[in-house]
Amino acid sequence: MPLDTTQLAARAGISLSSTSEHGAILRDCGLVTSYRDGRHMIHSLTPLGRHVLTGNHRWSPAASRAPETHLP
Repeated sequence: MPLDTTQLAARAGISLSSTSEHGAILRDCGLVTSYRDGRHMIHSLTPLGRHVLTGNHRWSPAASRAPETHLP
């Protein structure tokens, strides 16, 4: 399920500014995608992000073409 920055900050127990900074790094690494919905930034895991989070050792570059999965 996609989460906005405020929801992620609450779950992680960090500030909104830290959450935004970390989100930018994760986007640059290709681990999450984000889009603006009005005043909110909505974040979702990419297939690569899901692989890193779950430790699925069967991931391959072809998996990046799989449908996008969302943050838990």
